[in-house]
Amino acid sequence: MIFIKVILFLLFCYLLGSVPFAYLAGKILKGIDIREHGSKNIGATNVSRVLGKGYGVTVFILDFCKGLLPVLLAGYFFKNHGNLLVIKILSGLSAVCGHMWTVFLDFKGGKGVATSSGVMIGLIPKSMVIVFIIVFCFFFLMIRRPPRSTLFPYTTLFRSEVENGILLKIEENLTGVDGIKEVKSLAKEGVGIVT
Repeated sequence: MIFIKVILFLLFCYLLGSVPFAYLAGKILKGIDIREHGSKNIGATNVSRVLGKGYGVTVFILDFCKGLLPVLLAGYFFKNHGNLLVIKILSGLSAVCGHMWTVFLDFKGGKGVATSSGVMIGLIPKSMVIVFIIVFCFFFLMIRRPPRSTLFPYTTLFRSEVENGILLKIEENLTGVDGIKEVKSLAKEGVGIVT
């Protein structure tokens, strides 16, 4: 009896994961098939590109919840079952499979990034919060606004070249061996190439 309940629950998780929120957003909001625009993927990133960032964030949250909800529901419905962790993992995996191979779009879905993130938060919340903080810090602090420490080698190199009186700007037309020889000879003479 419990086996049938688990199978039915996993089928529900697959169907929940199969709801293509990105596709629905494109159809409802703009009357377009998101699979024919941008990267042609039914994911939050493509929705951001085609429909706008606000819609992309909304689709990401909905896809995230498609992964989180099955794991939380498995914990609620099967809390007294001996293999609760296995059922949680299988329910999350079913939701991710539903997202990636959705029954509603001829078994062609998204990449499963947001849905997998929801599953991982449901399974190991403390560890995933730490991972999200690290990823957030890396992407938003390091990449979008690089700290001075990452620019230090470049500024030091530029300053030393200016102090030596050599300021070289290699243009695109100075290619090949002859161009490199010309730049090296000008550098040895202390001549700067300015355009």
